[in-house]
Amino acid sequence: MKGRSLKSLLDWGLAQFSGHNLKAQALRFVSAGAINTLATIALYQLLLFIMPPLQAYTLSWATGFVAMLVLYPKYVFPSDRLTVRMVFTIAAIYGFSLILGNLVLYCLETLGLTARLGVFLSVLVSSVFNFYALRLVLAPPSSSTSSGQHHDPD
Repeated sequence: MKGRSLKSLLDWGLAQFSGHNLKAQALRFVSAGAINTLATIALYQLLLFIMPPLQAYTLSWATGFVAMLVLYPKYVFPSDRLTVRMVFTIAAIYGFSLILGNLVLYCLETLGLTARLGVFLSVLVSSVFNFYALRLVLAPPSSSTSSGQHHDPD
């Protein structure tokens, strides 16, 4: 930190969020995902007072899905080429993620873990899946990267 100005540190921090490399995309995904996840988990916890866990999970998931459709293509994997086909592909990814999350939650409940805690592992598993699946759709590797002409170490 010695010898670095506040401006240079801020510029460095902002640079970590820009670009299409894995590290920048992961930071943006975690940031947007944290906001979305905290909101959907809070909603899930509230819904548990009035409905069973799988229904609460599905409704809170649907709310998070709408938020994701707004946040991710614009901020996480910036793209000016979002098409209707991509939106349907994203919906399919999140549909599979819903099934995966419900499966994890169901398995944890049958093992005796409470639904209030099981949701955290369910979210973790589905979030890892979502990051890599969305990255393939919204930020596919460029042809120069796949041909070996350019390699981004991050």
